[in-house]
Amino acid sequence: MKNQQPQVPVVPLTILESVEATLSEAISTIKQQAITAQKQAEAYKETYCSPPVVINGVLALVGLGYLIFMGLQLSQIKKQTGIASDALILANRPRIKVRGFYVKADIDQDATGVKSWTMEVGYELVNHGGTKAIIIDSKHRLLMDPSHRPPTLRMPPDYGADQIIPGGTIINVGDTRQFVMRGTVSPEIQAELQPLVDQRQDAVMMRFKPYCIGFIAYKARIDNSYRTAFCRHLVRRTVPTPYGFETSTDPDYEYQD
Repeated sequence: MKNQQPQVPVVPLTILESVEATLSEAISTIKQQAITAQKQAEAYKETYCSPPVVINGVLALVGLGYLIFMGLQLSQIKKQTGIASDALILANRPRIKVRGFYVKADIDQDATGVKSWTMEVGYELVNHGGTKAIIIDSKHRLLMDPSHRPPTLRMPPDYGADQIIPGGTIINVGDTRQFVMRGTVSPEIQAELQPLVDQRQDAVMMRFKPYCIGFIAYKARIDNSYRTAFCRHLVRRTVPTPYGFETSTDPDYEYQD
């Protein structure tokens, strides 16, 4: 049998907050009683050995001791509240993923030739976790290489300098953001493919297998950091749609922490 992982007890924050409020009110009451006892002793103007002064002194000492005890208890309550809050955040951490890749602008080719060697690919980012995500860093890049010469996915990945979203941006639970990456075929590859341009309208486009790569580094409210990386390549087809994006099986390029 597999060992079961111990579950972290989660104390409802409302109960902890209620207990904390009750203790704070009790401490305030004890302070007020000590002040009242001192004022009464002064009002009697008795000697230090007189019964009223002795009784009030004993009460003050008892109240002071109880005050110290309650203060220690309140400190422990606050500590436990913090632990419970952190455990709740860990159990409901943010989770960033990307989805919905599509071709926004394709290589512009007609019977007379290629008008533009630039492509645009759009996608969206979503936080499907339980708490807000704070962006640390992010990059994306569209690699434009023909299918007979796939890109060399080296380590570390060459994500380029195109930032997806500024650091410090907060992505709340359920929020989505849309982005577009652009890529242009290099002049060397353009020259290599030029003989194909006049063969048929889709000759050049069918030879391309663009790769969309990128990453999003983010953290939770308690500074636990996570990272989502993606690597998708374009597959041209006619059924059911002219385009489709397949997910890479390379775990160094496609993963979610």
